[in-house]
Amino acid sequence: MEEKTNMTNCRPDRAKVGSFVAELRKEKGLTQKQLAEKLTVSDKTVSKWERGGGLPDISMLIPLAGRLGVSVSELLAGCRLSGGEIGLRQAENLVQSVIKCSPAKPLRAWKVKTKEQPLFVICALLAAVSTLVIWKMGLIEGMFMPFMSLPMVLSAAFGAYFCFFAPVRLPDYYDENEIGFFYDGIMRMNMPGISFNNRNWPGIMRVVSRWCAVSMAARPLVWLGANFLLKEARMPLGMPVLMTAYMLGLFVPVYIAGSRYR
Repeated sequence: MEEKTNMTNCRPDRAKVGSFVAELRKEKGLTQKQLAEKLTVSDKTVSKWERGGGLPDISMLIPLAGRLGVSVSELLAGCRLSGGEIGLRQAENLVQSVIKCSPAKPLRAWKVKTKEQPLFVICALLAAVSTLVIWKMGLIEGMFMPFMSLPMVLSAAFGAYFCFFAPVRLPDYYDENEIGFFYDGIMRMNMPGISFNNRNWPGIMRVVSRWCAVSMAARPLVWLGANFLLKEARMPLGMPVLMTAYMLGLFVPVYIAGSRYR
């Protein structure tokens, strides 16, 4: 399908781009949801593009064009182009127009529905109720509080971030370079030995979200067992050992998920 187009204006037509995306998606035999999953965005975002409600974010141009089997210039022109139909200046103007129209903020996890979000909420409620029961029963003692409170706070903080606030897609420079650290506001992750990229990032988000949710719900019961064992066995190093085990339980799954796609 070859289509001629007038490139004098060099501004992307949202309706034309959206119609072209829908046409190419159907040619690939993909639903909006399937395309969204491949791009780690919501199906509502794909629907918005196809309805002409907005242009893809600048970070999505190459992945979207690649999934649909066209060039970025063709995607922005809204049609297939012959070899000499668009020059470098016109292509640059198209990209610059998209940059100006693209939202500055990345798509956050709370805008994309996942199985981990309700799991986290349920586990948080279970943790709160069981902690209250333990406190009412007078089973909490000062020397064992750090093992219960600190990991629960860490699980709640990390879990809430990755379930609701983490960007669903990393900037493109993570794919172009081997970067073992992740910065997002106050959130810091430094993982020597693995590289964060958009191939392993969805898996890392799932692993951290699920582990934090489950560990948060299980912490009160684990604390009761540890409280009994440490008192009865009089293990002076028991608390550091348990805290170390907790941290390993978080970072080992992250390393496994991150190592799948280097």
